[in-house]
Amino acid sequence: AFRRAVKSLTSIKVPLAGDGKSPSWFGMPVIIKNCTKKRLRSIKEILKGSKIESRPFLAGNFAYQPVMDKYTHVKYGNLRISKTLEETALALPCHQSLKKEDMHRMADMLNQALEDTK
Repeated sequence: AFRRAVKSLTSIKVPLAGDGKSPSWFGMPVIIKNCTKKRLRSIKEILKGSKIESRPFLAGNFAYQPVMDKYTHVKYGNLRISKTLEETALALPCHQSLKKEDMHRMADMLNQALEDTK
């Protein structure tokens, strides 16, 4: 229902499940086109002010999370895609208690936040 509600928003991308697939999303990932860290922060604050939680998409660039200082790990390349997702993506609520009205409200508030932060 959320994907249908945001279908007309051309400034974002949301994942599509393949034919015959029925994923169980941890959170609904949303990639905001032409986004900056500052704009993403503003969008999250607007959503939070409307009582809509958001999370970093996949904890952001996990290679730079403080916990990684405790472990030996290898990074290949500059992690450009991870960095881009950290700066342009967020995860919105996605669980069995959400009603269709909740998803439409999230979509409307996301649209408003996108407009307010242009």
